[in-house]
Amino acid sequence: MPAAKDFLDTQQAFRLLLQALSHPGEICLLSPRDPRLGLPLMLQTLLDHEVSFAVIGPERDSYAGLVKNWTRSRVTEVRAADFIIVTRGSSEGEIEKAKRGTLEYPDQGATIIYLVDSLSREDQNGLRVKLRGPGVKNEIQAIITGLAADEILRLQEINLEFPLGVDCFFIDQMGQVMGMPRSSLPEVK
Repeated sequence: MPAAKDFLDTQQAFRLLLQALSHPGEICLLSPRDPRLGLPLMLQTLLDHEVSFAVIGPERDSYAGLVKNWTRSRVTEVRAADFIIVTRGSSEGEIEKAKRGTLEYPDQGATIIYLVDSLSREDQNGLRVKLRGPGVKNEIQAIITGLAADEILRLQEINLEFPLGVDCFFIDQMGQVMGMPRSSLPEVK
């Protein structure tokens, strides 16, 4: 049984993740105590024994074992997964197989979690992504280091038939997270 402190951490993380999705492009810190706990906290908040996940990337098997241990979720193939974890910033086109929901149940689309090197607003050598849409006043720019530019193009294509599509989170090595719901209009600058 989780300790009360763990329960409070996941409650706080859940609120932050909702905030990240409702304010696309906003960067939130998931675990100020210890940035290394960001990913486990995020996964323990979103996944449980009732959902499935898939991992895309060269460390697929080791990540799948960790996620299964942290969350008690079940591993499945990409096309059936409720959550898809992309470990190296590029799915090599695999996210095109992701569930997109139905017109009756658009919320049944997958959620994609990208593990990236860093998230920032400052000028650095990352991918500049401009977001527009609900939850964004005018537009907002984020710099994502460790994400392939073609992933944004794939996400644009997947989310073309809104309300069908996928929601995304980007989490970096410092435990910072940024949300991008299916309603966002991303562009690579």
